[in-house]
Amino acid sequence: MAILAVGFGEIRRRIECEAERHGVKVTAVNPAQPSQTCHWCGHPDRKSRRTRSGFQCARPVPEPDAGGLLR
Repeated sequence: MAILAVGFGEIRRRIECEAERHGVKVTAVNPAQPSQTCHWCGHPDRKSRRTRSGFQCARPVPEPDAGGLLR
């Protein structure tokens, strides 16, 4: 059966069934900003995607205080 002959809902259902059968977790991703969201911290920012292949989280890195703890 061709992919174009099946709706996306059916494809998703099949993927979820196979994943469950093999003990794999499937996570749905919001299609609005997937290429702009950092997969480590979850911070979405358009500035994070600098080029098509280059991604660097635009979230400011917390600086350690005098005791070495992150704020």
